[in-house]
Amino acid sequence: MTRWEHEGQSPAPQDAFPTRRELHARRRQTRRSRRRRGPRWPLVAAGVIAALVGGLAVAYANLDNNITRIDVAGSLGTDRPEVEVEGPLNILVMGSDTRQGLGTTEYGTDTAEGGAQSDTNLLVHLSADRRRALVVSIPRDSMVKAPEDCNDLSSTVDNGVVRQWNKNFNQGGAPCVIRTLEGNTDIRIDHFVVIDFMGFRTMVDALGGIEVCLPEDVADRDAHFSKEAGRHILDGKEALGYVRMRKSVGDGSDLGRIERQQAFLSSVAQKAMSTSLLLRPDRLYSFLDAATESMTTDSELGTSQMAKIANSVRSIGLDKVEFVTVPTEQYLEDPNRVQWSEAADALWEAIRFDRPLTEEP
Repeated sequence: MTRWEHEGQSPAPQDAFPTRRELHARRRQTRRSRRRRGPRWPLVAAGVIAALVGGLAVAYANLDNNITRIDVAGSLGTDRPEVEVEGPLNILVMGSDTRQGLGTTEYGTDTAEGGAQSDTNLLVHLSADRRRALVVSIPRDSMVKAPEDCNDLSSTVDNGVVRQWNKNFNQGGAPCVIRTLEGNTDIRIDHFVVIDFMGFRTMVDALGGIEVCLPEDVADRDAHFSKEAGRHILDGKEALGYVRMRKSVGDGSDLGRIERQQAFLSSVAQKAMSTSLLLRPDRLYSFLDAATESMTTDSELGTSQMAKIANSVRSIGLDKVEFVTVPTEQYLEDPNRVQWSEAADALWEAIRFDRPLTEEP
């Protein structure tokens, strides 16, 4: 029995086994077949990438369409401050206390409150080298010179009236606030952003809440905020009450509220830039959707410009973001109001010439 035979079987015919030439031909055919199948994976990958890019394009368009833009160039006059240093960016951020969209009257109504006012006012200064950021809080109770009629460009700060800061927004919207700030500080504003109550609430909710630590029990009826002392994770509604409460904590002043707002905004920034959010596209989109849906900006500030600004400051650590409040003193005609002190002049000058407030080591 040969080695090709098994018990009960006949020897296999000689031509049943391929020759060396036939085996070689088969291997070449197999390689050609594999080569023909190879391009399918790049095509699949290209399809996936195209779908992702398409999805991102749709998301980008949705976010961009969310923003309400206003062309204010013709409402700011021709006597605006000169730019002292090329490169820095000055962005005025205002939190409007409009009650629209809240679905409740527990915070009052715009009519009852005398119209929308700027409850929070921040001047964000980004240095020309994008290595520093300065966030200046402007007390809403500041008494400042302002244009008497913000709809009349011949009415200026120099020939204007003294008005409480937050009422300028009610007088003429963002353009009136910009003209008032520029006229008092000689700082040119590049962009503005307005976010309302509802936008603040939805942004906090999109982040999954923000943790705060209360040193004592708090019960503020006006702000609709009540919590025991200790650590709490606040949802959007609670966070709105927390940053608005005033009379029931500390000395009841607007300056105390500003300090609390600054600390809270720092916590929001930390969570918004955290890896846990950046690795969750669904939560990141929810946050950006909430932010843009309640946002009003100048006509030149859309998602594209915002992305460029965000990219330019990506290397700024939170230790390089400085929060300050405009130096003030008591307003003599009303002890419940304040006016900017002479120390504020040094602050405005540092911003105009893009100098750090403190010497860097």
